[in-house]
Amino acid sequence: MEKLIRHERDQGKRCGMKLSDLTGEILFDLIRIYDDVSNSELARECLERRAPSREMEYVNEILGISNAVAWRFGSKFSGDTKFYIWKEGFQGNDRLIRFSFDPNSYVSDPEGVRTEESDCLTQSFRVAVIKYLLNQGLAIEL
Repeated sequence: MEKLIRHERDQGKRCGMKLSDLTGEILFDLIRIYDDVSNSELARECLERRAPSREMEYVNEILGISNAVAWRFGSKFSGDTKFYIWKEGFQGNDRLIRFSFDPNSYVSDPEGVRTEESDCLTQSFRVAVIKYLLNQGLAIEL
């Protein structure tokens, strides 16, 4: 596990999972990871008020017509901070996906400078997702 995390951080490798293995409960666990990293009120509201099955319908609908699905939950950096699910090719007949945290710190900073803190939170999210996927037996190196 540590090797994959170190590899991810140092060389930009990505970790994901099969879309067919994504359930509403797993999606909500990943949104909780986003909330832990970003302290987002909108992410908590999603977890409290939305049904996991409805969010999965949304994921499948959007990924059927687009390369990514995003939720604009916001964070302390920007109201535009997003949680993404990206299409990442196939393993056999299974669609692969990955998850990302985009702090959109450039929205708050017109110069487009990403702060060290936003980069740290992005990395924290990435590592937490890798650990979660590994612990669930779902991780696939992309």
